Amino acid sequence: MSKRTDGQKQLRDYPLETLRDELKAREAKDKQGAGTVMTHPELASFETASIIKTVREQQKVIYGVDDRQDLYQVNDAAILGDADSVVALFSANSVTDNGNGTSTLTTENFGTSQNLCGTEPFRDQPIGAFCSGFLVAPDVIATAGHCVNASSVTTVRFVFGYRMQDATQARTVITNTEIYQGVTLIDRQQASNGADWALVRLDRPVTNHRVVHLRLSGKIDDAQGVHVIGHPVGLPIKVAGGAAVRSNTQAAFFVANLDTYGGNSGSPVFNSQTHEVEGILVRGETDFASNGSCNISLVCPSTGCRGEDCTRTTEFAAKIPLDIKPVPGWFGWEDQGADIAVADLNHSGRPDLLVFHIDNPGGENHGYYRVGWDLSATGNVTGGWSSIKPVPGWFGDEDQGAGIAMADINRNGQSDLVIFHIDNPEGENHGYYRIGWDLDANGDVTGGWSPIKPVPGWFGWEDQGAAIAVADVSRNGQSDLVVFHLDNPEGENHGYYRIGWNLDANGDVTGGWSPVKPVPDWFGWENQGAGIAIGDVNGDGWLDLVVFHLDNPEGENHGYYRIGYRLDANGDVTGGWSPIKPVPGWFGWEDQGAGIALARINDTPQDDLVIFHVDNPGGENHGYYRTVWDL
Repeated sequence: MSKRTDGQKQLRDYPLETLRDELKAREAKDKQGAGTVMTHPELASFETASIIKTVREQQKVIYGVDDRQDLYQVNDAAILGDADSVVALFSANSVTDNGNGTSTLTTENFGTSQNLCGTEPFRDQPIGAFCSGFLVAPDVIATAGHCVNASSVTTVRFVFGYRMQDATQARTVITNTEIYQGVTLIDRQQASNGADWALVRLDRPVTNHRVVHLRLSGKIDDAQGVHVIGHPVGLPIKVAGGAAVRSNTQAAFFVANLDTYGGNSGSPVFNSQTHEVEGILVRGETDFASNGSCNISLVCPSTGCRGEDCTRTTEFAAKIPLDIKPVPGWFGWEDQGADIAVADLNHSGRPDLLVFHIDNPGGENHGYYRVGWDLSATGNVTGGWSSIKPVPGWFGDEDQGAGIAMADINRNGQSDLVIFHIDNPEGENHGYYRIGWDLDANGDVTGGWSPIKPVPGWFGWEDQGAAIAVADVSRNGQSDLVVFHLDNPEGENHGYYRIGWNLDANGDVTGGWSPVKPVPDWFGWENQGAGIAIGDVNGDGWLDLVVFHLDNPEGENHGYYRIGYRLDANGDVTGGWSPIKPVPGWFGWEDQGAGIALARINDTPQDDLVIFHVDNPGGENHGYYRTVWDL
């Protein structure tokens, strides 16, 4: 009970910051044994326990309930996927190799270390990590700038899997394959009231954990729900949701009311709707106030409970090095379409990359493909490249887009190669496809080629990209052919797709064609390539449609993709469209074709998006691909 007169204010009448300052002053007095320093002398009559109780009550009003959970308590698959990318930062001398393929993390008891009261959450758990981080490329970790610098980077160990297995058992013995060393500080910024981030290159690529998706442009919406995942005070990984953006006016950071401890620095802050990382948690404070013979934690930011500062991902996203890989060999000097497909052609257990382009010399055009064998978990071609193989038959004199797909059309257990092109004669454009039967382990067509088959219907007069995909959209056990094109009328470009139903063993569309369906939203005014892919991106059991385009504004080109969710049996997108997502990195100033493919390249259960483009500099053309990990 507080000792106050009727003329005094009640504790709840004081601002939360005032009460917290009073607790700090009392704690300093107890530690120093010096003279009394009271921020507000009129609080002297109140007992510390009463002030603590009031502070906690006010915090609940501001922050709501404490939402921190251990990972074993989380059932949301999307949250678990987010957590897969998060690492704990340990000092090298806190990781002891056991000599049997595992290492032990040096920890201490949280409650003992902080002399916590018995009611404190997590008091019986270990602490040991000094910061958190997350995977932004296969061999790059993002964290807070104050967590690592050029002199310390090689002494830091980045540890996956430090977590509570249940209510009492922590995982502190970690397989060595889950422990990585920092080797290079790629870049870093640390401002006391601004951006605070660092990018660290690891000693080897991570192939069994998700690479997060970052916001690359713009900013998070006001009041948007967010959640944070990390290692507060060095504890095993925690998830804290139920928060929202509180202040969104600063250029380099936003403020959110997250339930965290100070040790959460470097943790990713996720948009709870899109599950993109919006920021890095960088500034906050853990106050431990004395409550008699033990301490209780007052989890509240250092700036008067206004929230936690989160450096925006747009401050560092452009600094993340992208592994853009060249496709070796000839692409001609002028191309008029390109695409890629991914499948395990040689039955090695690793996917192979098939690259197609249409060469545009003087006279008739010609189509060619090559195969890059055995993509590693980091997307590298490890088995060499095949020879460049010609596709026989007519391609016209002028084309405005091309596409390829691989599927077992005739159901004999071998992949077939479907090739599409848009012919650009005088007047309206026309689409055509052909099938090369029975690709063998060398990537050769061994069963001959089908006749060239027209795709009926409108393709406009001018196109700036095309692509195809093969999938059982109608769910009747037969493959369907999805055809996409980018129309280039006066003004803005527009994307369209149609579906040819029920390809038979001869490659003929036997179930008719769907109407031509528009893909909504912006495609720019000038494009230089397009791609589509179909797969169950979000794991809900429905096929989704991924659409890519290369925008050709003034200056450098830029790549973008969007996803149409839940294709129904009519081929309509019934689950809405994602926002248009930029693909980071260089695409050159002039391109002459592009394509995409969905495949599981690394060892995670999510699809990866392989993106290809043909650069058209002065002189010969060149092909390049990159991978967007873990859609």
